[in-house]
Formats: sequence, structure tokens, C-alpha cells
Amino acid sequence: MRAFGTLPESDRALLAQEVRRRQRDGVRERLGKSLRELDEDIPEAEIRQAVELCTTPGEPVAVPAEWPQGPSAQTRGREVYSLLGCAKCHGDDGTGMPDEPLFDEQGEPARARDLVHEPFKGGRQPESVYRRIAAGMPGTPHPAAVDTPQAQLADLVAYVRGLAKEPTLTLTNHQRREWATALAYAAGLRSLRSKAP
Repeated sequence: MRAFGTLPESDRALLAQEVRRRQRDGVRERLGKSLRELDEDIPEAEIRQAVELCTTPGEPVAVPAEWPQGPSAQTRGREVYSLLGCAKCHGDDGTGMPDEPLFDEQGEPARARDLVHEPFKGGRQPESVYRRIAAGMPGTPHPAAVDTPQAQLADLVAYVRGLAKEPTLTLTNHQRREWATALAYAAGLRSLRSKAP
């Protein structure tokens, strides 16, 4: 998805409202389908309340005012990486685990992001990385880091950002689907590297 910073703020607000409306419609549709399958007759007011509960954003994720830097922050971050079990999916080196089957909420195969070669979803800014770690990524297998102190998450951000190498590998949606397993991803990377000048 491209950025929409060139749109006037009023147009971005309208676009956000439309996305939220479509989200609510989708939740209502899935809920209705589930209730019909269960042969349940639920009052409309309760359905509206359930849709509102599922689609109302929570409190914003508070991010640190300052970001730790340097080797000591990255060393502490690596310890947090290990403590939270990040290596289970992202691997010890951040490139992913070849034998860890992951699936998104739709049941489609998913692969943990290669933190070394791929661009970070949402960008590499510390605030962006922090939010994705702290809140998780709904729809994906990536969990939220609940009950982890802010200072530890800030160190983890320093470590994860330190793993990234330039230039990054940008995949098409087709390649991401085709390379959903880590083994397929590794084979695809080898193929791309063999074609590089």
C-alpha cells in the first residue's frame, strides 16, 4: 500500500471513514453468517453492539519519548528477542525459520518477515516498529508483547532495527504468497541472488 500524504487532510479523513465503514460492514457480514450457521436469532441491537465492540479502536500505544542507542541497547534487545521467543518464527539471525508453519487468520500460509532483507511492515522508524511489536499485527500470526516493560521493548526495537541490511528486498504480493513457507522463501532468495548483477 502506498502512502497518501499528498492527499489533503480532509480527503484522508474521508478515506479513513470509508475504510472504517467497510470494516464494520465486513464484521457485520461475518457475524451474521456465523449466527445463521448456528441458527441463532439475535436482536439487531445486540448485533450492532457486537460490531461496535469489535471495530472500535483501543487506546493508542504509548511509545517511549527517547530511544536507546548503541551496542549495549542492541545486546539487551537481543536478550529480549530471546526472552519473548522471537527466534521461534524469525530465527536466531532474523531471516526466518525454515520449518515453522504459520497461518494468517484466514487460514492462508504466512511467513515471518525476514528482518534482515525485507522492508519492515509500516516502516523502520522506531515508533512504527515499537507499535507492531507491542500491539502485534492483527490478522497475522504476530502476537502482541503484552506485559513487557516499555524499556525492554525499546531495546528490542534497537536490536531488530540493527538486524536490517540495505538494500532491502521488496517482494510482490504474488511472491509473498508463493514464498509463504520459509523453505520456499530461501529458495526464492537464492534464485534472486543468482540473477543479481
